[in-house]
Amino acid sequence: MNMLNSKNENQRGGGSTDTPLAEESAIQIFNSEQFGTIRTAGTAENPMFCLVDICRVLELTTNNAKRSVNQKGVYLIHTPTAGGKQKLLYVNEANMYRLILRSDKPMAEPFQEWVCEEVLPAIRKSGGYVVAAPAETPEQIMARALKVADETLRRQQAQLQAAQGTIEAQSAEIKALAPLADYTKDVLQSNATYTLTQVSKDLGFTSVYKFTAWAHLAGILYFQSRQWMPTSRCTGKGWFTTRTCKFVRTDGSIGSNISTVVTEAGRAMLHEALRRWKQRAAAQAARPAKPEPVFHIDPDWRPSETVIIEEGGAQ
Repeated sequence: MNMLNSKNENQRGGGSTDTPLAEESAIQIFNSEQFGTIRTAGTAENPMFCLVDICRVLELTTNNAKRSVNQKGVYLIHTPTAGGKQKLLYVNEANMYRLILRSDKPMAEPFQEWVCEEVLPAIRKSGGYVVAAPAETPEQIMARALKVADETLRRQQAQLQAAQGTIEAQSAEIKALAPLADYTKDVLQSNATYTLTQVSKDLGFTSVYKFTAWAHLAGILYFQSRQWMPTSRCTGKGWFTTRTCKFVRTDGSIGSNISTVVTEAGRAMLHEALRRWKQRAAAQAARPAKPEPVFHIDPDWRPSETVIIEEGGAQ
């Protein structure tokens, strides 16, 4: 993606004069009955999210949100709107997680789950739900988005009806799996490991979603194939392992999945990593802001004389 420096351009959405401008970027629109419209851009390797859309869901102010994120992950992108094409602020994936951590609203948890389980996989695999072509008007984009939303609702309704039709079959399968469930409880799920939910409570997070968001920013976990897994630098050190659990599908068949769990050594590592993270955050907050230079011109200056510029305030 070609990023151009746009210091001299008038920027919308609270952008500073040094925010990079992405001149060409296809806008992908994701629609949710719960969260509304979320606009994304960028690439599969570097997805970006419209800042004003995220702030609306998380109930954050745009100006405060922009100041709290890493400015290296903030971009201005030409975006079709009802008022015409405008330059809006977009943030990268890491900054999106930072904003989720800042929000104490109940919507933050389901929003992160929706982004991780639907939006990001769609961007990385199929390019998103709705891709805006350069020649399309905002009305055309919204019309296609509404059509996709209607088809999604129809598909979900059909899946719900299919699930209701297999309740009796599932009940029989669950009874048959009871001995296997006891085995899983007694053998596979030993007390030497902990789920991510258990660890998040142990570390003092209000929810597992905020814990995983922090662990992602700290380079400890990443989300892939609908599960959180340790990064390469945290693999092979005895901090994480996996559990295999059985489940019953909607058609009555039996499946299995693997989930990441934390060992005792991993708990100790996470406590230390969080302690250091808080220390760095406190040190950064206590660091005094760099004063802006103040320039003064000698009041006795005349056109035939040299301009005297002083930095640091009046003398």
